[in-house]
This record gives sequence, structure tokens and C-alpha cells, in this order.
Amino acid sequence: MKLKVSFAVSFWVCCLFASVCVAGQNTINHKNFYQLTGDLLNTKMLVLTYDIDKCCYLYKEAFKFEVKDSEAVIGSVLLPEGQKHKDDYFGDVEIYREQVKITLAIDYSRVLANPGSLIVKARHQGCSDEGVCFLPADNLLDFAFFPGFK
Repeated sequence: MKLKVSFAVSFWVCCLFASVCVAGQNTINHKNFYQLTGDLLNTKMLVLTYDIDKCCYLYKEAFKFEVKDSEAVIGSVLLPEGQKHKDDYFGDVEIYREQVKITLAIDYSRVLANPGSLIVKARHQGCSDEGVCFLPADNLLDFAFFPGFK
């Protein structure tokens, strides 16, 4: 057990060090490797697309989504099957390479007034094939509803 704790602490220290080193360079950070866009299909269905650099991957288990500043909630999340991967830090995991599309169902049953807009916080974490891992990162996506949009 002591070895596992020591390993976990060493991993997070390495991640922190890598993040600090990478953050110190103006052109290299997680945003250079993972780009997120969102398409609101209707007021209840959102498709998020992560474009992932060819040298990197994202962990399936690391995705987290929440609605901000609203009574609306994420109803369900549809994640496609990922690639099996033997990770030096997390063991057997599923990852995504190149691109992943994630579908979120938005539940408005608790919303009393017309929402007008939707703000979604999306969290991800990934690594490069060279062993540089990034700490979990958040993106905020803001969608405005147009009159008659359903």
C-alpha cells in the first residue's frame, strides 16, 4: 500500500512539474493538443467534439460535464468506445486519439423560465506519447438560444 501511495504522489508531482515547465513556454500547453467545439443540435441535445493532436490522447474516464448558472442538468452522456491502452500510471484504461464526439442530453425539467442560453463546463485529461501528462483542464462553452429554437 505504501508503494502505491508513493507511486501516486510521484506521478502527480511529475504531472505538476511537467505542467509548470510546459506552461512556461508560450507556445506549448494543453490547448495546443486538445481543441474542443460544441454543436447544439436542439435545446436538449449537445454534441461536443474534441480534436486531439496526433501525438496525444485523452482518458475516457477523465471526462466530466456540468451545466453552469442554470437549473438544467446533464441528463445522460454518450461516450463512444475508446481504444484499450496500458497506461504507466493508471493501468488498463480506455483512451481516445485524433477525435472523439460526445453527446450530452440536457434535462430542463427543473427550469422554471425560458433558459435563453446554456453554459457547459467540460473537463478532460490527457497525455502525450512522450510521457508528458497534463493536469485535468476545464473548458466553458456558451450557447445562446435563438427565438423559436427547439
